[in-house]
Amino acid sequence: MFKKPIAKFEFTKIKVLIKCNKTDSSTEVLLDREWAKLSIPHFRKVIDNVPKTEGIEITLTCSAEAFNFAVDYLKASEQDHI
Repeated sequence: MFKKPIAKFEFTKIKVLIKCNKTDSSTEVLLDREWAKLSIPHFRKVIDNVPKTEGIEITLTCSAEAFNFAVDYLKASEQDHI
């Protein structure tokens, strides 16, 4: 049996693991660390407390579709203010 190689963690990104309550499925989303710190207040304290030389993985139980919608909305809102 072959094992998948471990991917190098990018410290400029945070990994958000989204788990669905009703199934065992999960979705991984990578977000820019600085963008997430500025744009998602719920993540700010976690990001501030982890050194930039360490990776961050946040696990959420929610709808992946809803999370992606919220992220897209935040990004679009920022573009409206440029």
